Amino acid sequence: MSQTNILIAAHNRAFGQALASMLSHQTYALTVVRCGADVRSHLQEGRVDLCLMQDRLPDGSGLDLCEQLHHDLSPHEMPIILFSHQAAIAPVARQKGACGFVKLPCRPHTLRDLVAASVGRKKTILLVDDSRMIHAIVENVLQDEDFELLHAFDGAEGYQKALAVMPDLIISDIDMPQMDGFEFCQRVKETAATEHIPVIMQSTRGSGLDIDKGFDAGANDYLIKPVNPDELLSRIHQILGRDQKQTRERILVVDDSKTIRNFMQQGLAQQGFEVVTAANGQEGLAVAAQKNQTSSSPI
Repeated sequence: MSQTNILIAAHNRAFGQALASMLSHQTYALTVVRCGADVRSHLQEGRVDLCLMQDRLPDGSGLDLCEQLHHDLSPHEMPIILFSHQAAIAPVARQKGACGFVKLPCRPHTLRDLVAASVGRKKTILLVDDSRMIHAIVENVLQDEDFELLHAFDGAEGYQKALAVMPDLIISDIDMPQMDGFEFCQRVKETAATEHIPVIMQSTRGSGLDIDKGFDAGANDYLIKPVNPDELLSRIHQILGRDQKQTRERILVVDDSKTIRNFMQQGLAQQGFEVVTAANGQEGLAVAAQKNQTSSSPI
């Protein structure tokens, strides 16, 4: 298996070496440079699998260089992770074509997880739960699946990792320190960079009020612990495989209960139907009219 070549472009060489030391225990070939010109030179000389680039470099803007390289190269040829001390740079980094963003300072495992997700071919699942036993159980459930499992142990850490890694799916507990699952899910769904990421909530809370609260926070699915491993896998494959599934007719579900709407949506989606929902008749008419404007297929 060929080694993964990672190029680190940092304004200060010592700082670049510090980032390299966080990845030194992995099977990567690491090269540290300071300037944008050096980045282009290495691209011409040989294969670079991933570039870690600071938002500012001695000879120009790392953001602008990222945008130029994004246009010149396919993101699959060389994904770029931008890093900065300014959190506000994150949405700009996405617009410039970066596949990920790191707010510095960061924990070593945050950087390692992001790099692993960026150079790998597997879809990534972020598990946010304060129980290490749950992490071990889910890891065991997914051991034979083609997914990369990333870990966070409270809502605050999970939110930062979601921003940095941009996982394909999030599985979150509710009762956690720092930030509970409701607030975490709501933040993910209210943040432009992460609002598209599906969230599965799993919790010992099984009352209708808690389930409604989970869906109100933006959860795409809700499972009650203890979770059956086959059921968890089914929900994961249903969500991650939805984009690749050949859809059948579209169905509009109208019900004032969010729990019922989500229950119906999950069951029908598993059968291959495209499902849209509305909370009342007026909203249903608006959804139907909007759908009919974009397609001639009946609802």
